[in-house]
Amino acid sequence: MKHLPSRVRRFVHSQVHAHWRNQPIEPGTVLYESFSGNGMLCNPEAIFRELLATPDLAGLTHIWVLTDLRQYAATVREFAGARNVRFVRHGSASYYRALATSEYLINNATFPPQFSKRPGQIYLNTWHGTPLKRMGYDIDRGALGTANIIRNFVAADYLVAANSFMAEQMYETAYKLDGIFRGRIIEEGYPRIDRQILDTDGVAAGRARLTAAGIPLGDRTIVLYAPTWKGASFARPEDNIDQLLDDVARMTARIDTSKYVVLLKTHQVVDALAADRPGLSRLLVPNDIPTNVVLGLTGVLVTDYSSIFFDFLATGRPILFFAPDLDDYSGTRGLYFEPSELPGPVCRTIDELVAELAGIPATDRIPAEAAARYRAGQQQFCGQEDGRVSERIIDIVFRGNSVGHHTRRVRSQSRPSLLIYLGGDALERHNHIRPQPAQQHRPLPIRRICLLQPRQNSRSDREPTGHQSRRAPVPTRRRAKRLCDPSADPASSLSPGQHSSAPG
Repeated sequence: MKHLPSRVRRFVHSQVHAHWRNQPIEPGTVLYESFSGNGMLCNPEAIFRELLATPDLAGLTHIWVLTDLRQYAATVREFAGARNVRFVRHGSASYYRALATSEYLINNATFPPQFSKRPGQIYLNTWHGTPLKRMGYDIDRGALGTANIIRNFVAADYLVAANSFMAEQMYETAYKLDGIFRGRIIEEGYPRIDRQILDTDGVAAGRARLTAAGIPLGDRTIVLYAPTWKGASFARPEDNIDQLLDDVARMTARIDTSKYVVLLKTHQVVDALAADRPGLSRLLVPNDIPTNVVLGLTGVLVTDYSSIFFDFLATGRPILFFAPDLDDYSGTRGLYFEPSELPGPVCRTIDELVAELAGIPATDRIPAEAAARYRAGQQQFCGQEDGRVSERIIDIVFRGNSVGHHTRRVRSQSRPSLLIYLGGDALERHNHIRPQPAQQHRPLPIRRICLLQPRQNSRSDREPTGHQSRRAPVPTRRRAKRLCDPSADPASSLSPGQHSSAPG
């Protein structure tokens, strides 16, 4: 399916999803998706592992979405003996079947535009961090990128907010959910932060995973450099890997490498650009190791504008901000907090950063000038983080128990509703509308058919000058049937004990 032209592929995805929406919902099934299938990660991973350890919910069936079942073979192998855990490939027929028929849906970002939640499904959206960067309508012309995000938020039964700032500034204000969101906001902390609270065995296991990935840790303290993505588009981030390599090299050259090791954790949307770079093999944190596990192992965090620092506040360990492009970044994307409000020194040059690193003793003491801001940040953003957030969210979502928990509606429920009706006989028949003769309208054209069979006599329907025009193929009846049938795609769905040689 991935080799089809994009417009045809979108059409086919919509039809596959529509087909499975007519089938019964499968009770006790839970579908998990993180970053569009980019690993078993973030809040969904934390909730999933807690559910596996919850005896009264042992009867659930867990379905994980992954972009490539071979790329994440280690994750599949981990659950090879679990009959209640299986995997589907993102965008496959099995994916759209699970999306349409699972009882519970858990995502830390968004399901695709084809998705429409059915009655009887319970949708939990956790998002993936407290925002430092401006979001949604808080960005100049930000409305252009909010459509599918707002669709997902409005469809959700529950939205997880790590703290009240995230609930109010991001959900209610930046994405304008006041008056339109009918579900509940859960303010019980962030499930993924549970994963960074490690005991002695957890620390040993986490460091062993990094060592097995080819990173020479020894007994050194980890300095984790975790910058956010850069560029004008989240879908097409800037390839700044050379700059990141240079930053790490300059840090490493100026610190005591007998005590510290600098590791790089790239943002999810940049990981694909970094994974195949030979120069990063001994310092890049693999994407299949949960970020919060790595934070639990980290002694000092260096970041720029990433929301990762909000999570790290819960550790009580030092945070340094390296932001040489602060003026440009804050003037374009914009930040919710001034540099003077951040819980750590803000460094504009590598020399300033190295000087701050050298001043942090082995006891992990917070720099004195930032100590008060750090404590205030812990109270504001991490007040609920006690290692049991996942338990409380499971109690709310899976047992329906909100007593004693922090859940609420959005601040306003009174925004007027507006129906824009463009006419069309099919809509009228569907809704049993019988307009008066004076209100008759011409039926609208079916745009999907226009996409599949474009008119050749219209200049606006042709390819831009310089490109060869080619009519997109229309799926045959046999092809469409195969696309709707997961059994026809051997790589689209695997139980942990199965292996496929088909492309991922």
